[in-house]
Amino acid sequence: MRYSVVLSGLVGICTWSTWKLLNNGPTDKKTDLVKINPSFQEQSQKKETVEGNHFTTTIEQIDEKEADDLRPELSQDSTKLNLQDQLLFKPEFTSLNGSLPLEKVFFGLLIHICGADLVESITTVCHYLWSVAGLIELTVSTAAFAFAAYKWKREKKRLQEELLQKEREREDVVIKLKDVKAELENQRGQTKGKLEEVERGREENKQNLQSVEKEIEESEMMSEKPQELLKRKERLLNEQWRLDQSKKGCEKLLLDYEKVLEPVDFQIEKLQRKGKVGM
Repeated sequence: MRYSVVLSGLVGICTWSTWKLLNNGPTDKKTDLVKINPSFQEQSQKKETVEGNHFTTTIEQIDEKEADDLRPELSQDSTKLNLQDQLLFKPEFTSLNGSLPLEKVFFGLLIHICGADLVESITTVCHYLWSVAGLIELTVSTAAFAFAAYKWKREKKRLQEELLQKEREREDVVIKLKDVKAELENQRGQTKGKLEEVERGREENKQNLQSVEKEIEESEMMSEKPQELLKRKERLLNEQWRLDQSKKGCEKLLLDYEKVLEPVDFQIEKLQRKGKVGM
């Protein structure tokens, strides 16, 4: 760019020199000739005065003919630039000719040339920046997509691990509930067995009590005092009361087992249904 500015300055100086010679050269030469040869000018003027009347008619005819010939040329040249204008700067700088100092014209040319290079440089930089911006946008979009995919996979893996953990915990709870249920059912079975045993004891004790009462009645009919039978009857009555209490306790315990087993069964079925839905 530095070499372009220097070259542009040289071109401007050469152009200015040409313009100066074209504008001032002929006028200065004519002025010098007038100053150097005044006598020649006076003689020419006298000669023109003497011979003026002789050639008046001829000049008028020639002028009319030349005027007729020059009209189309003038109308044709009016749309063209002068030779001096064609040798000067480009049309955008012709308005500066003769109205501004040379320095301003020169700097205007430099600014014009530097501005063109600057615009070209800015355009190149803008294209480069746009390309870089597009590449950056593509890279950012790809990175964002990759990050989103990685985050989605990680979230999916975490959810799967949580589901597996919950499934394992649910299975553990189901196993524990089943163990509790099995233990309760075992105890309930034992209670039922004990109740059956109490029922058999009660029946046996009831039969013994009836037998003793019958013997006591027979002894009283024979006017005897069966002391041993009365004591035995008392023992059988106490045993009957104890067996009745045991029966009530077993029945109450069985009801408690049923109350506990019912929610346990419900929880087990609920957890098993969730496990099937999750699968």
